[in-house]
Amino acid sequence: MEKEHGVELVKKVVGLLTLSRNGITLVEMTDLLSLDRVVMQEIQQFQNVSIPKFPLVLWMKLLRDLNIHITECRTDNTYTFNWSHSALKLTCLKRYFLSSDTQLALHMTIANYFLGKPTILPGESNNCSQQEEPNGHPLAWVLEKDSEVNRMFNLRKLNGIPYHLLRSNQVSTLIADCLFNFEFLLHKAWGMSIVSVEEDLKATMLLERKVGDLNILSEAIQLSKRVLLQDPSQLASQLLGRLQQIITEDKPVAPGDPKKYPHLLHLINQCKRSSIPFLIPSFTCLLPPGGLLYDTLTAFLTPWEKRSETKTAHKRRLDKEVKQEIEILQQFSNEKSNPIDQYLLSGDEKIIVCSYFAHHLAVFSLETESHIQTIEDRTSMLFLHIAALTYSGSYLALSNYNDMEKVSYVTLWDLQTGKVKKRLKNEPNVCCIAITGNADRIVFGVMEANRLKVWDPFRKGHKTIPGYENLHFRTNSTVHLTDRGSKAIVLAGDVSIWDLDSGTVLSIFTPDSVIQNMTLALESNLILLGMSNNPVLIVLKLTSKNKLELTSTGGNMFGEESSSEEDDNSYEDYGLPQS
Repeated sequence: MEKEHGVELVKKVVGLLTLSRNGITLVEMTDLLSLDRVVMQEIQQFQNVSIPKFPLVLWMKLLRDLNIHITECRTDNTYTFNWSHSALKLTCLKRYFLSSDTQLALHMTIANYFLGKPTILPGESNNCSQQEEPNGHPLAWVLEKDSEVNRMFNLRKLNGIPYHLLRSNQVSTLIADCLFNFEFLLHKAWGMSIVSVEEDLKATMLLERKVGDLNILSEAIQLSKRVLLQDPSQLASQLLGRLQQIITEDKPVAPGDPKKYPHLLHLINQCKRSSIPFLIPSFTCLLPPGGLLYDTLTAFLTPWEKRSETKTAHKRRLDKEVKQEIEILQQFSNEKSNPIDQYLLSGDEKIIVCSYFAHHLAVFSLETESHIQTIEDRTSMLFLHIAALTYSGSYLALSNYNDMEKVSYVTLWDLQTGKVKKRLKNEPNVCCIAITGNADRIVFGVMEANRLKVWDPFRKGHKTIPGYENLHFRTNSTVHLTDRGSKAIVLAGDVSIWDLDSGTVLSIFTPDSVIQNMTLALESNLILLGMSNNPVLIVLKLTSKNKLELTSTGGNMFGEESSSEEDDNSYEDYGLPQS
């Protein structure tokens, strides 16, 4: 065969058959032979003709001469040519690729072919090594028909690149171009399984132990494995949800120092430019790699260890106190992993406060997409079910219960400092609360007593306004402040307007049916009501005489028609005289 076809051609053909992963396809064979300058020059000498691409007819002759020693197999959703017996591989290796360097070089050539990179042979420059590379192989072929998208994944490339890079000792290229190439990871997990990505990571980590990014990525994928096995298209969301905090905190110690996880940073930036739509979390919202830290607990134990050599009774008491404190700290530590229970958004939509069914609240900035403060109270569970946020998100008013003192409070928190600004003691049964824009007035409704309380925290003043006969504060009651805190609009069975400065009820609207919800609109000049027995949206507005005027949107405002018959548009005002 060498005499008929040439030594270089035969060597390259049997080498590709021997070292390719699960054989080689016809296209791969002809492309790789066409890219070999030495082979093409030899063909020109043997055939006495200059051609730009390896001729298919010559491959047919080679196939005929190899005869029964070659077999065609089905693999990676395509057909490949391979040796019919493993002994033939050993024979070819002994004759043509006895040294490891020659094997490494061919593995590198095949890897670069899949990557679409030119192969630089030893002693050659960029300009003389090989002919120009063909267009790079896609990770998948996409077929769109009738708004339906189908993908056929290029498994030869997805499997071939890591295989040949590992066998050519090109670990740095494998890390940069595969393991921290988001589109490659996505298509491999999608076209095969996330398990295949894990296998590539494990094989690489055996050869390269100094790149900490590999361990972090491996742990992140392990944490997301259950989700990604079912839906690989969530890869970007999962990685962003677990790694963003690590990337944010990866800051050089000194100017000019490298980042600790440069590959992860590159990967995260690629995630945000994913080729498929996905939900991008604004911050780390999934369990990050590395597990929970217990620095606080360790720091607490240290001083107590120094006091262990005391009298027996004193030591038992101290040990008990330490144990209790450890249990409390452990409880607080566990609460950091609680899911979000509720959140409040400031009126300017820049600050968000989240509760976690825990002894802490978290404050976030939507402008900078960052955590800015943690509110903690070791004696009270902090909820947002009965809470109000100022328009700018600077202050938070909430009702809380002190488990140690067995006392209820209404507390004003300064969210910029994370400290309690003011608090009002002995305030049980609070069911709704409102706060002015500058936090100079807080108003809350009290069940059982059916009263409205007004607290001016910066003036150390508070008063109680008695309710009227049909006032019934419940857990679903609401209160809103208007006119810079001088008036309150309350939904507690009825809709009522209160003059807080004079301590009187201005007007009441009592419906025939239950009010399902109430919203203020147009700078609190309109009150929108949804009724339980009527599809019509009801609008209330206060007249210049401080009386409630009832109007109906009828069938025009939102294009709705009422199924019930209505009388003419004459409505009776329901007002109470000022005391």
